[in-house]
Amino acid sequence: MEQHNLIDIPPSNGKYTWNNKIIGKNNIKERLDGILIRESIATAFTLVKRKIVHTIVSNHKSMVLSLGKLGNQGSLLFRYNSIWDSEEEFGKQIKDG
Repeated sequence: MEQHNLIDIPPSNGKYTWNNKIIGKNNIKERLDGILIRESIATAFTLVKRKIVHTIVSNHKSMVLSLGKLGNQGSLLFRYNSIWDSEEEFGKQIKDG
């Protein structure tokens, strides 16, 4: 890995990619799979994300690697939703500042 400047992209959700599908105390979960990418490629993108895709059929979970660039998207709009008024804790935080 070091010789080729590879880094392991950690998953954004979950930890394990394999499960023996046994219910109870004999259940075993392991991280058997990973995604390696050259560090130079990872640093060329502002968004590098690995996601574990859950499945019911197999004992292995698939993974998806997303690479993207975030550009200047200008001002982000904030919209107030009146349903938030019904949440007591939210209203208290707004009033207390």
